[in-house]
Amino acid sequence: MNFTMSHNKYVNITEHVSVQQFEQIQRFILANGDRKTYRNIDSNNPHYRFNNFDIFLNPENVKLFTGNPDYDKFNEITIYDPSSEIQYYTLRVVKAGDRENSATHLPEHNDDENRVYLLNIYNEDIDLMKKNLLEYYLKEIYQKML
Repeated sequence: MNFTMSHNKYVNITEHVSVQQFEQIQRFILANGDRKTYRNIDSNNPHYRFNNFDIFLNPENVKLFTGNPDYDKFNEITIYDPSSEIQYYTLRVVKAGDRENSATHLPEHNDDENRVYLLNIYNEDIDLMKKNLLEYYLKEIYQKML
């Protein structure tokens, strides 16, 4: 069963973070990070600590989450910055075929695959979220990955 997200809960950021870049960030976290719990729904998520914020990988299906990156499919990256006014930034990748093969919440349009979205889970100012993500968080992530 597929679920959809209402349009005001996400913004397409693929022009700034491609599916390939999303996957590069995932690989970086898995290769260089550790494990840390940050939410009740799952635990022991892949994690990497930057200077002033943390990033976590979230599994596509928390009910099937094994904690083993060889078996788990991660479709979200969450940036957590406890010192920021907006503390959580979640990026979700939707790849080709995910609409038919996924039990996760997906954008409501059928042509929205092969894209990366910024989710607005807590009803924050989505424009400010996007600005902060692009001007601060992604810059630091990409610099560290070089």
